[in-house]
Amino acid sequence: MNIGTPRLLRATRVAGSFSRPAILAVTAVLALCSPGLHAQVADGGRLELTTASDAARQHFWMGMNDQLNVYPSGAARHFQMAVDADPEFGLAKVLHAFVAPAPTAAARSDALSEAMRSVTGASTHEILLATAMREWGSGGAPTASRLMLVLSEMLPNDPHIATHARQLARAGGDDTDVIRGWEGLIARFPDFAPPYNSLAYAHWRVGDRSEAMANVAKYMELAPDHPNAHDSYAEMHSYDGSYPTALAHYQRAAELEPAFDQAYVGMAEVYSLMGALDAAVEQMNLAYEHRRSPPNGVTTLRQLASMQALHGDRDGAMGTLGRAAAAAGEAGLDNLEALSHLQMALTDALLNEGRTAQAHLDRAAEIGGSDTADQLIATGLVQASTGRAQAAKGTATKLAEGNTNPARQSLAKSITALALLSEGQAQEALTTLEGADPSLSIVQVAQSRALLALDYPVAAESKRQAVLDNRVQLLGNIVEVFAIVLAQQN
Repeated sequence: MNIGTPRLLRATRVAGSFSRPAILAVTAVLALCSPGLHAQVADGGRLELTTASDAARQHFWMGMNDQLNVYPSGAARHFQMAVDADPEFGLAKVLHAFVAPAPTAAARSDALSEAMRSVTGASTHEILLATAMREWGSGGAPTASRLMLVLSEMLPNDPHIATHARQLARAGGDDTDVIRGWEGLIARFPDFAPPYNSLAYAHWRVGDRSEAMANVAKYMELAPDHPNAHDSYAEMHSYDGSYPTALAHYQRAAELEPAFDQAYVGMAEVYSLMGALDAAVEQMNLAYEHRRSPPNGVTTLRQLASMQALHGDRDGAMGTLGRAAAAAGEAGLDNLEALSHLQMALTDALLNEGRTAQAHLDRAAEIGGSDTADQLIATGLVQASTGRAQAAKGTATKLAEGNTNPARQSLAKSITALALLSEGQAQEALTTLEGADPSLSIVQVAQSRALLALDYPVAAESKRQAVLDNRVQLLGNIVEVFAIVLAQQN
């Protein structure tokens, strides 16, 4: 059976659903995910689109390029234009549902399922791609990975499919495996830009800055007119402390695409690192004006609040977080509304002696529940930093119980250590931190405080500076920001 035969499922839709032949054909495609069958499907081709519209075809590939170049709003625009040019182009509808803003994960899953109903006059390759994207966008990444791997073997000369397959496979293994995978893909498609972007970040994560810089430069060389290429080039130089170069390329990204909100966020981060809070706030406001969706807007406000907190502007941070919570509430984004209140609690605990922290913890619990990981983490950190050591230890125990996730265990150890430090038990705190992830900022800060209390000032300062000198600031991570502000206060 030649599963790559075009239009295998053409004209099989009955009464708004897939007919039995179509279901059987899709089942056959899924069966190819079984070991040992991959060799039967390679046909040496690239994805061919079953649309008669040249405009639809052109916009589809522009959308694919934007998607792989980490520009989802641009991808959504082009996929929609492909559908406008050919209303029967089901694959474009699925890709649009995958990248377009959605208020919730459930809403995205529903949109993908609805779009799948249009993928009936397509080739088997298109149906397999659509199915993989539906699974990926609905939380089924492992299934999507298997499907995309089969498709990449059926179409071994298609760099877009191969890159999607590599993106889905990268969750397995450590960064060394990730680097090896991207290098193998680049060897096959040396002139395809997106893999160089992913490879650059993987090299940076393992500390190979020269390779990271070389690959991000190659990315920009191959995609000089794409905003994300300049954005990545700028971000790498920001990490490296080359602020003028970073600002220039963030500005170029914004010139190429004024709606590319990440360019303004990047400029704000650079200005913040340079100590220019007013300039950072101005750029973040521009990012908010160009927000892609309500969730994206709330995240932008939370990032702005983090910058304000890092500069000691408690009132500004709390005001911005109030806006974030209100925007999330209006959009029905309960998780982001709760997270905004948790961030307010932590900010208040650090910059206002915790005067209103409990009220924000209570409000977050009302919205999102009292036993979520975020709730427990924020509660424990507030308790440990406001003199409620026994309560903090209890919260840390609850956080660690029944969950062996290493990061979660490290956070529980950090909360316990901070509680012990507040009781003057520095050696016990240091012992508690044994086995915690040494790369986490909150672990480093707790170690620094314990070492300082034990009269090891040089070692303590080394730990503290590791946090303060890290230019890769995860401003949406409430624990990361808490740790940096705590390090500033040492």
